[in-house]
Amino acid sequence: MQLPILRYDGPLHVCTTDADLVAAANAIRHEHVIGFDTEARPTFHKGPAHPPCLVQVATSKAVFLFQLNRLDCAAVLTAIFENARILKTGIAIGRDLSELQKLFQFQPASILDLGDVAKKNGLEQTGIRNLAGLFLRARITKGAQTSNWAAPELSAKQLTYAATDAWICRELYLKFESLGWFAKKTGEIIMPSFLHTRIRVSNLDQSVAWYEQLGFRCIRRTAKSPAGNQLAYLEIAGSQHFLELCHSPEYRLKVPEDLMHTAVGYPDLIAKCDELEKKGVAIWPDGWREKFKTGGKMAFITDPDGYEVELLET
Repeated sequence: MQLPILRYDGPLHVCTTDADLVAAANAIRHEHVIGFDTEARPTFHKGPAHPPCLVQVATSKAVFLFQLNRLDCAAVLTAIFENARILKTGIAIGRDLSELQKLFQFQPASILDLGDVAKKNGLEQTGIRNLAGLFLRARITKGAQTSNWAAPELSAKQLTYAATDAWICRELYLKFESLGWFAKKTGEIIMPSFLHTRIRVSNLDQSVAWYEQLGFRCIRRTAKSPAGNQLAYLEIAGSQHFLELCHSPEYRLKVPEDLMHTAVGYPDLIAKCDELEKKGVAIWPDGWREKFKTGGKMAFITDPDGYEVELLET
C-alpha cells in the first residue's frame, strides 16, 4: 500500500523585510530544537553548483523562509547558527552549512546530522525520503526540487516543499528522541541543563587567546551587548557547558576570592602540562611531576586576571 503524502500545512513566514527578520530572530531564539535545510538554483550540466538562495528553519510553532537573494539575512542567520543553545537538525547538514559559509562567515554550534544518527542505529538508507517513510509513515514529493529557487517570488508549491523539508527534519528528531536515541531524560523527569559560567576579564583578546591554549574555541563574539559589554563565548568540543568572558570598559576588575576555580579535564594531563609549560604558563604546585607519581593527577594554573583553573586527568 502506498504511503500518504506528507506536506507541511502550519504557519509559514517568508522574510521579505527587515521587520520580518527581527520577528523571525525573536521567535527562533527561544527554541531548543529547529529543523534546517537550504535550497539552491538547480544545475543541469557539469560544473560548480549554484550557492544556496533559500534557508528554511522549522520551529515548534512555525516555519521561517529566508530568501538570500532578496534580503541581507547574514546577521540573523549567523546568530542562529552560532547559538549553542539551539540544536540545529538536518540531513547532510554539514554540506548545507559549508555552502552557506562561502556566502558569509560564521562558526556553527550545536549541529546534529540526522542521517548520521540513523546510521549509528543500524540504518543504511538515510535520505530524508527514506527516513520519513520509515519513521513518519508518509512520503514526500520532490516535484519542486528542480524549480528556480532564485526567483524573487516563490510559488505556493515551492513554499510548501521548502517548509516541508525543514519541518520533517524537526519531526524526525522528535521521533528519534521518543525512541530513546538521545540520552536526555532520567525516568519521567526532564533534567535541567547547566549551560554556562560567566566571568569578567580586563582584556578580552588576551583572555580568549589564553583559554584557547587550554583547548577552548571561541564560537561567538559580541562587540557591544545591550548592557554595553564586550562578550566572547568559548566551548570545548564534547562539553555542553560554556565559558562566557565579559569585558566591561568602565568597570575595574576585582577577582572575587570566593570564586575558587573552574576545572578542565584532559585524557593525558602530563602531556598537557608539558605543552602549557613550553608556552610559558606557570603550573603549580611546584614539583607537580613528582606529585603525580605518588598521588592524584591535579594541577592549577592562573589566567591573566588571576582566576584559577584546575587541571585534572579524566
